[in-house]
Amino acid sequence: MMRPLFLASLLFILLSPFLRAQQRQATAGDLFQFYEKHIAAGNDELAISCLEKSNDLSRCSPLSSTALGVMYLLGRGVEMDSTEVILSFSASVNFDYINSDEYLKKHELSMRRMGTNEKKIKDEVSYLRQVRDQGMEQYQLYMRLDETKTRMLQAFCSRWLACNDMVSIDEAIADGDIEAKLEAAAEGLENALMADSLAGDAFAEYLLGRLYYEGCLGMRDKQLGIHYFEQAASKGCISALTYLGEIKAKSDDTATARQLWLQATREKIYPIEPITRANIDYIASPNLDLYDTRAMQLKAIQHLK
Repeated sequence: MMRPLFLASLLFILLSPFLRAQQRQATAGDLFQFYEKHIAAGNDELAISCLEKSNDLSRCSPLSSTALGVMYLLGRGVEMDSTEVILSFSASVNFDYINSDEYLKKHELSMRRMGTNEKKIKDEVSYLRQVRDQGMEQYQLYMRLDETKTRMLQAFCSRWLACNDMVSIDEAIADGDIEAKLEAAAEGLENALMADSLAGDAFAEYLLGRLYYEGCLGMRDKQLGIHYFEQAASKGCISALTYLGEIKAKSDDTATARQLWLQATREKIYPIEPITRANIDYIASPNLDLYDTRAMQLKAIQHLK
């Protein structure tokens, strides 16, 4: 489920540009193609302008929202902004929900609780439904991908959100803030489980291993943690290979540990790049340059010395 903090922000993102968007003749698909052409030419500012318009028209489709979040993450054509990354990736993961009748109903109930008169509620709900329906038409015609690629995009977004939660856990531990640690761990668990359920995401499985093995959720479950490490390592996840190797070394299984570390050193790390229709598959790699991937490969190299 979406965090309440994002409901109002996402609603604003989805609605504020729509009247202007209606006046444009270019479709969401046209604008996404313009974005891809500008990216290829190195015109980042024009690229993100086209992408934002495509995203507006298609109701934050998983393709456009993920691409937009990556642009903010990389600072391509815009200042790097973690809040915008979170909003964009959350919109991608929760695309079905924010375009559902349930979401509209929740907004209607919220207006009623605030004492909005019934006529205004009726008018606004009617407008919201019209906006949604027109945006969904753009999505269906121009921005819809097959289910596998859609889930791949959403899994990547959930993985990044889980990585962000892990950073929050690290910061809370450094500050000695147990409550903040548990809160971040709960959110990390939710996001990592989402990524794993969407696409069997190996890096998310590694994060699940960390959460359980280290007791980030309040109590340790080392066996479950090792289970997730083994799953992620079997898919070539550098971080899982290195961590599992350390566990094996502590239990005096040096041969297995060195084998795991050696594999970790041989896996390729992929930089995060702007998302286009042509390169979606690469984000399924468990070895994108996220969170601790590079540091864990360096640890594996050191262990082998």
